[in-house]
Amino acid sequence: IMGSPSDKDHCNKIRKYCEDLGLNVEIRVSSAHKTTEGTLKIVSHYESLNIKIVFIAVAGRSNGLGPVISGNTDFPVSWFNFT
Repeated sequence: IMGSPSDKDHCNKIRKYCEDLGLNVEIRVSSAHKTTEGTLKIVSHYESLNIKIVFIAVAGRSNGLGPVISGNTDFPVSWFNFT
């Protein structure tokens, strides 16, 4: 999950590494600050799929997305912040 569309290039690099490992990848955009409820709905959707999941949160200027996801799921969460 990326915090904004401007994080796309960075997320595409992460996608490539994950796919090289044989993982299925879906990229979603959701801001923990602007659309917290929407972010939590995305998390809930993936939790309902009854599959193994790792959430990767990518945010360019904030450290809020990863902790919001991590605090609302039992699945593992990795987060990256960059400027």
